[in-house]
Amino acid sequence: MKLTNSKIGGGHLLNNAFTLIELLAVIIILAIVALIATPIILDVVEDARISAGKSESQMIYSGINNYCETIKLKKQMGTLTSEDVDCESKTTFTTEEISKMVNLGNSKVLENTYNGTLTYLKVESNGHIFILENGKFVEEGEIAFTPGECFTYETIGTYVDSFDLNYDACVTYMTGTSFNFQSGEIDLLCKGESVDGVNLNQAIKQGIFDINELRSNNVITNVVEKQGIEITGYDNSCGGYDVVIPNTIEEKQVISIGENAFSGNSLTSVTIPDSVKIIENSAFSRNELTKLNLSNLINITSIDKAAFWCNPITPENFVGIDEYNYDSFDFSCLEI
Repeated sequence: MKLTNSKIGGGHLLNNAFTLIELLAVIIILAIVALIATPIILDVVEDARISAGKSESQMIYSGINNYCETIKLKKQMGTLTSEDVDCESKTTFTTEEISKMVNLGNSKVLENTYNGTLTYLKVESNGHIFILENGKFVEEGEIAFTPGECFTYETIGTYVDSFDLNYDACVTYMTGTSFNFQSGEIDLLCKGESVDGVNLNQAIKQGIFDINELRSNNVITNVVEKQGIEITGYDNSCGGYDVVIPNTIEEKQVISIGENAFSGNSLTSVTIPDSVKIIENSAFSRNELTKLNLSNLINITSIDKAAFWCNPITPENFVGIDEYNYDSFDFSCLEI
């Protein structure tokens, strides 16, 4: 007796099995469906996030106004307490004050203006920015970028933020210094005007003059000093390859770019804020910068020669400031 495929069910199995071509066809079809469906699903999710953020922003806006209306009634009734936020005395509210008015959840109020009613509100919610003016959305859904979130940084020493200049004491002090001032330059400086593109405010902030000596001679009074920020690292997967360094982080000025802070990040462009005073060794080394403009760095006091080492920057694509010209830096990739 012959054993056949039909006897052992072989024919039946072969007739119902997928061929390799059929299996590949199914995989391809599933892949095409996934390619079509994924963006649609992501769009739906993103739209939902924007819609939720918009609702949150509107609730915050209404909540602040409702709170302030209640405060007006409490003042009329004489029941206002020290824990209440007296809206009538405010033109803007702090985050702490707003937290007393409404439940912010995961949202952040970035800016606000109050004039008897809330006229301007800027909110970050669900990863997006929403702006309301007089209760109406003027911008909604912009991707939020919080200054500092793509950087690592630390708080460093203090810097001079502001001061009052005493003209008479300034003239007396400057006349007795070793600086070789030309006729009329002292008068200009002590009036806050510029000499060779630098005024006395800038010169003081750059450390050209001893701040303590100026204080003791009453050249400057009401000096306000603040802590500064040094950026120590950067994540290009967060901020991209065209980096704009913020002027402030956590309400503190960025005054220093640390050693190797942006090194090896494949950056194609960088904008450095005028608050920066110091740029350290290899701060922007091993990138793909083709242009560099330092002309806005009016408060700079020190830039290391190797700060921009190993970048394809040419003289015609470089703009310096004061003594920092193209030849001040080593852009080659030769070991220093």
